[in-house]
Amino acid sequence: MQPSASRRRVFAVPLSALVLFFMSVSVAHAALNDSGQTQCYDTADAAAACTDAVTGDTAAHPRQDGRFGRDAQATAGALAKTGGGEAGFDFTKISNAGNVLPAAAAPGANPGDWACTQDNITGLVWEIKSDDIASLRYKDATYTWGNAAGSNNCSLGAGQCNTDAYVAAVNAAGLCGHNDWRLPSRRELLSIVHYGRSFPAIDPAWFPDTIDSRHWSGEAYTAVPGFSWVTGFATGTVDTTNKNADEGVRLVRGPAMPVAAFVDNGDGTVSDSVTGLMWMKCSRGQSGANCAVGSATEFSWAGALGQAVAANEANESGYNDWRLPGAKELESLIDATRSGPAIDTVLFPNTSPDQYWSSTTHPFSPVIAWLVFFLDGEISGSGKIDANQVRLVRGGQSFDRLLPATMALAQTGASATASSFSATLETAPAGVSATGYWLVRAAADPAPTPAELTAGGPGVAAGSGATGSGQTQAFTATGLTAGTQYVLYYAARDAANHNLNLIRKQAFKGGVMAAPASIPALDGAGLAALALALGALVARRQSACGRSGD
Repeated sequence: MQPSASRRRVFAVPLSALVLFFMSVSVAHAALNDSGQTQCYDTADAAAACTDAVTGDTAAHPRQDGRFGRDAQATAGALAKTGGGEAGFDFTKISNAGNVLPAAAAPGANPGDWACTQDNITGLVWEIKSDDIASLRYKDATYTWGNAAGSNNCSLGAGQCNTDAYVAAVNAAGLCGHNDWRLPSRRELLSIVHYGRSFPAIDPAWFPDTIDSRHWSGEAYTAVPGFSWVTGFATGTVDTTNKNADEGVRLVRGPAMPVAAFVDNGDGTVSDSVTGLMWMKCSRGQSGANCAVGSATEFSWAGALGQAVAANEANESGYNDWRLPGAKELESLIDATRSGPAIDTVLFPNTSPDQYWSSTTHPFSPVIAWLVFFLDGEISGSGKIDANQVRLVRGGQSFDRLLPATMALAQTGASATASSFSATLETAPAGVSATGYWLVRAAADPAPTPAELTAGGPGVAAGSGATGSGQTQAFTATGLTAGTQYVLYYAARDAANHNLNLIRKQAFKGGVMAAPASIPALDGAGLAALALALGALVARRQSACGRSGD
């Protein structure tokens, strides 16, 4: 039996209140540099803009690297930087004396000349190389690792060209006003790799005179004594080589990049409070509390990208913004002190020591995509038609260039006898039109899947209608019982039928009026207004704060 109209109530929360709410619960994360990839790749493996046709959720290669993150944000003109740099990178020039310089400063040996580059994302400061053959930091100089007997291919003298001697010499010189220079970790060295470039795979405007060769990290390869990790700046590979090899060096200073801090959320996901990323606990094909049901399934690159779309359609673990990780994101799972597999197997049980796809394409050879080998942590490429394994991610730098920037629920009226709400979809880029779907369920009922939401139920009330940039969409909910807890769910999809925004959730109690200007306290006696998943605008702030919608 339907309750009388006198029991209908309005439910709404202004956008400003929602933003303030999320700012108050945001968690700071150590920033992870994006890949540098601003383009996507079509079915012919040609570079193309990251449009719906190329990488939308219904495209053949959906949800590619270039669609998400700081790089996409920079391409969209929506990224504020402290300094400069290509794509999502943000660098500042530092003088020999340790002072900040303008972007136009030139390198040199004088106190006011440019000698170091600060990464404004990680906070690390890097030496730059010189094309002066007499310079201590000559670009073509090479070194053996540690204190191994070195060659003569540097300015330190016969047999002294090893990394220990070079670190000591740079610190003695007080480069950029400091004497705490060191070899970078493998992850730190990877942070400046530019996967949108090759030969060299680094931003040349901020790291001039970089040789297209491997550079030493400060990490020994624990699985094989006598080997250490290197990063290749020709294309961005990460592998190992003998410590007696002659390789390039780029020193760094500053607090070390923190290691991952994983938390099992108990819902099939694992969050990293350092990066803000949330991972699926199991590889695709596996399930169960210990990922012991089934086996890891291999996919082509296109198939791997499509797994994210499938997970979103199924609302897996309560989320519909899963994606294939970028190369640097995927590497953040690696624990290089382990091998076979090189990952925490308590938090990621039954992980196969095999190759896992990233969403990052190899720009020099676009028929190849980057992958991480979980046997030991190497990063290399594989043909996109090859079969490799998949682990999905969400959160972190989750800006999506194809999706609207915000969606708000705004009150349009309230009385004791009528209930309505309006939803305004603010699109970015402009011109996106969509269909909005809403559904009301009792709070005791489970959250709807995307399919249930768009189908209109089951639920207490439901509706849909056209919406778009600057438009409002008003609905009336009836059949509510005073004193009963309900939840409103709202989402929108575009003409290609992919989600424009995550499902919004707002709790309320039948018979209790909403406060139009603020979010009331979550105290069972009044309105419990909580809007979750404000999309790209706040995804990074909330990704480690618990499950969306909880």
